[in-house]
Amino acid sequence: IKRHYEENHDYKLLHLIFTGSKAKESLISGVARDFDVDINILYGSIEYIGDRPIGSLYVTVHGVKGNISKAIERLKEQTVEITELGGDSID
Repeated sequence: IKRHYEENHDYKLLHLIFTGSKAKESLISGVARDFDVDINILYGSIEYIGDRPIGSLYVTVHGVKGNISKAIERLKEQTVEITELGGDSID
């Protein structure tokens, strides 16, 4: 069972930056639910430039390889910037 899990599961370490109203939305839980991945928040903050919020999150995304790719694509649609910092390669 462990070998099957390791062969079919992967993870990515990401830095996400949200601006404006996206900084206050619950995008993470929706993506996790829609693509059956676990998203662990390692660090997060919201800062303001004037009255405009900018959210920064460091997260790991764990799950089936294809689902991680789909989850990242959805996040890219919703975020200003995503930087992949590490993790397993996704074929």
